[in-house]
Amino acid sequence: MQFFNQIKKLKLLIYDMYNNINIICIMELKNKLEEIFNIKIINLYGYGSAYYGTSNEKSDLDFKVISDVDKHIELSNDKYNLQIHSLDDFIDQLNNQHNIGFIEAYYHPIYVEVEIEFIFVKDKLRHAISAIADNAYAKAKKKLINDANKANNEMRFEDRDLDIYFAKNLYSIH
Repeated sequence: MQFFNQIKKLKLLIYDMYNNINIICIMELKNKLEEIFNIKIINLYGYGSAYYGTSNEKSDLDFKVISDVDKHIELSNDKYNLQIHSLDDFIDQLNNQHNIGFIEAYYHPIYVEVEIEFIFVKDKLRHAISAIADNAYAKAKKKLINDANKANNEMRFEDRDLDIYFAKNLYSIH
């Protein structure tokens, strides 16, 4: 909680930094994070709605930090999302897993001491995206089954019927 109270003062500077990168703001942010967490920041990345220009007063600020930590640390509330990773973990998530969140952050550096090479492998990216899409499909299918069962306990969908319903309603295929 101490982090969120202290970094709240930097919020306006950070929002300004997203639109007009300012080295003083970056160094202030880096130094404050190092002081609060007693870590050495190697790289700092921003991601999320602030980088897409879609943020509003309810949006949080998203950061991925590469530091000298041995384990993954994540802190978040309604205003901030801070993920701290080791260099090895960041490289693994980026190059071996092709984790979409890490790829997004990689292209939005705020502070960089160590250059990291992103090695794009089409099959790895396809697999990462497919896993997300498959999970979304499974969740939607489960929700349809649960909603149908709530509406009418006797009503049951066959998988084929759910597939057709899903395709027609979520992809506008008629």
